[in-house]
Amino acid sequence: MNTETVTPIESQPTPSQAKRQLPAWLTQFGQVGIAACVSMAVILGVQQFSGQDATQPEIEQLPVLQTIPFAGSAEPVSLTRDSVAKTSSNESANVQEQRRRINALLQDYELQLRLNSEDHASLNTDTESVIE
Repeated sequence: MNTETVTPIESQPTPSQAKRQLPAWLTQFGQVGIAACVSMAVILGVQQFSGQDATQPEIEQLPVLQTIPFAGSAEPVSLTRDSVAKTSSNESANVQEQRRRINALLQDYELQLRLNSEDHASLNTDTESVIE
């Protein structure tokens, strides 16, 4: 039998003991360094990702980076009588256009129903005469 001497392994310090041994300035310096690296990565990523090619149209840009409002122009934040009157006139025109389209669709649908019912009626009479 071979007898080997086993050397004991050093015990690892607990996290609270390890933290006590680090100076306070090193902890703060590490936090600032990590924040600076993250900021630099974000800035470089945005610059690289939003870099425009001459062949790429502006429409294909990131929607997050587009600062033009959907309406095409900036609207005032406050509520005034002029803005209410403008929106109500636009809304009434939109409602009238929408109603006109709905009525046209309903008329087309009714016409299709009439045509289909006449076709089915003529088909039924033809098949009955053949069967007789």
